[in-house]
Amino acid sequence: MMKIEFPLQKKITLAALAILIGADATLAFFAMQSTRGLSRNELTAQKAQIKILKADIHRAQAIRLSMPQTKADCERFENSLYPSSAGDSAVTNELTEVAKNSGLQVALTFHHKEIPGRNLVQLELDATVNGNYKAVVQFLNGLQRSKSIYIIDTLALASEPTGQQAAAGALRVAVQLRSYFKNAA
Repeated sequence: MMKIEFPLQKKITLAALAILIGADATLAFFAMQSTRGLSRNELTAQKAQIKILKADIHRAQAIRLSMPQTKADCERFENSLYPSSAGDSAVTNELTEVAKNSGLQVALTFHHKEIPGRNLVQLELDATVNGNYKAVVQFLNGLQRSKSIYIIDTLALASEPTGQQAAAGALRVAVQLRSYFKNAA
């Protein structure tokens, strides 16, 4: 009987060994496939990163090439500004003229603020205009078409001063805007 059991045990051992070798081969195959897929993903990610970096380089080269034109545009802009010594009266005259042409009354207050390192003075204006809606729109269009630079920060309905009544259809609008002057160097 021993003779019969030994070959059966040998066959079982060989079968178990064959199953283990097959399982190892299968695991090795799947490991290679997952590693290969990971490499493809990494390669795709690296190609995308290279594409982004090349685009950044092209953009930087375009900026470098356009720098002289940008500098010339900035100088042209700064040269178009009023000098700070004549700025208040020039802005007052211009805004008063735009308001008059629009059929509005305007009251202005100024606040100056130097911009460090830029040789510019920022002029903050608080303007209050009185008139009808159409005149207010014409005033804003006049500011937009002006050869001077005006940046409108806020536009709000303002209340009438105490004891005064507005005419029918009249608006009182508070406008906060900015402009710039060349600083006297």
